[in-house]
Amino acid sequence: MSPSFLSLSMHRALWAVAGLSLLIRLAISATFPITGDEAFFYWWGVFPDWGYYDHPPMVGWFIAAMLHGLGDSTWSIRLPTVLLPLVQGLVLWWGVSAWDRERAPWAALLFWLTPINWINTLVTTDTPLMLWSMLSVACLIHAEVRPRLDGRAWVMYALSGVFIGCAFLSKYFSVVLGLSYLVYFAVVRRERWAGLLVLVLAALPGPAINLWWNMGHGWSNIMFNVYNRNQGEVFGWHKPGLYLLTWAYLLTPGVLWLGVKHHVALREVWGRHRLLACLILVPVAFFALLSLKKVIGLHWVLSFYPLMFAAVAL
Repeated sequence: MSPSFLSLSMHRALWAVAGLSLLIRLAISATFPITGDEAFFYWWGVFPDWGYYDHPPMVGWFIAAMLHGLGDSTWSIRLPTVLLPLVQGLVLWWGVSAWDRERAPWAALLFWLTPINWINTLVTTDTPLMLWSMLSVACLIHAEVRPRLDGRAWVMYALSGVFIGCAFLSKYFSVVLGLSYLVYFAVVRRERWAGLLVLVLAALPGPAINLWWNMGHGWSNIMFNVYNRNQGEVFGWHKPGLYLLTWAYLLTPGVLWLGVKHHVALREVWGRHRLLACLILVPVAFFALLSLKKVIGLHWVLSFYPLMFAAVAL
């Protein structure tokens, strides 16, 4: 896509979309009945711990902070999810600006315009996962654009590691983001292995906390996520089709049309920004393989799909 001058009217459009969608989410969060999953996670906030039966503890910590800071109400425990698209869009803007300051706002605008970011207010384990994953990716982008390993680069690698460690304490799908990093450094940026090492060391406290908790609780997280919920899964032709429909809904027909129309430019973007290519293609391929036997839930890819808008914007 060709760059456009970010005029005052464009700034106004950006903040109008962000503000209006925020108001709609606030209204929905205060009126929509609480779901079963939210009621379950609510008690994690009442009794915060280092881990729980089926997932790591981060969403419980978020809810605990809301309960202590804003009181016991439906809108307060949902506030992190209500604010999440606004924060994600700003972080996406900041991350992409390391590559192109003119086009970065378009990534945020396209992201903010997607329907799910206007209506989703449910607090789930995906809420912190999406936040920490986006922060980790943005910091890694800023580390990678540094021409040499200076002080700022080391700080960005370390922060990227801290944030992916927090993502691991949110949900195990953070492992897919880690796999994307591994592929990138193994195939594209072998000379930056020291940066990867700093990232991994900074991330270790997250998995260490999870490992420590599971060792004392019969490995219930592992049993549930690896074995219990995957028994009896068989191939079905409809499953890959549903996976494709999930992406079509999340990206919207308009963005898909832009991608098809500018497919040559899109390939050039991936050629210029190989980190972005890895961050998109590795998760897409991972879940495509998984979709041969499992139905891929829409929420499974929520921490990765914002990067699609970066590719279209660039």
